[in-house]
Amino acid sequence: MYTVQATDNDISSANNKISYSIISGGHGMYSIQSESGEITVSQLLDRESDREEYHLVISAVDSGQPVLSSQQTLTIKVRLA
Repeated sequence: MYTVQATDNDISSANNKISYSIISGGHGMYSIQSESGEITVSQLLDRESDREEYHLVISAVDSGQPVLSSQQTLTIKVRLA
């Protein structure tokens, strides 16, 4: 589990609520909680048969007017345990 976090300096809580999403990458192997930014594995990862590295593009969007957003790439490396 990993949690991404964005901040919004709007004073009003109606405008500073942030929603998270995975907009590309991960090949369906990961999911994100839209309110908390918590990223979890959706399926069992197998480094032998799957990829050694995943690149997720995460989007954070606020609820203000105008809507502001940002994107960041998260790299996940799969290692043998």
